[in-house]
Amino acid sequence: RIFFASSCPITYSLSKLYNSFGVSTFDDFVEAMTSGASASWTYDYAFSVDLDPSIGGEHVQAGFTVTYPSTDDAEGYVNQNHESYYIVDGKIITLTQYVVKNVTQ
Repeated sequence: RIFFASSCPITYSLSKLYNSFGVSTFDDFVEAMTSGASASWTYDYAFSVDLDPSIGGEHVQAGFTVTYPSTDDAEGYVNQNHESYYIVDGKIITLTQYVVKNVTQ
């Protein structure tokens, strides 16, 4: 939580929006990203762009491969996640996550 601004809107891959004005909404976001099948996240890339150093703020992009193992009820699958952050003074101001589901490796 220390890296997120108190008013950081988070849009994640299920087209849900969490706005971290309260502790429970941020915790809901974290739970949504970590609950369910035991997924493994692999870091693929990250880069940042500072469009105008005179006004501060940096656009950061990161990519991950998320592997969901097979369970008794479902086959395993792999997703490609891309996250876009806007950071000012060391705090994430916005976070948007995009997912390409069921990627063939």
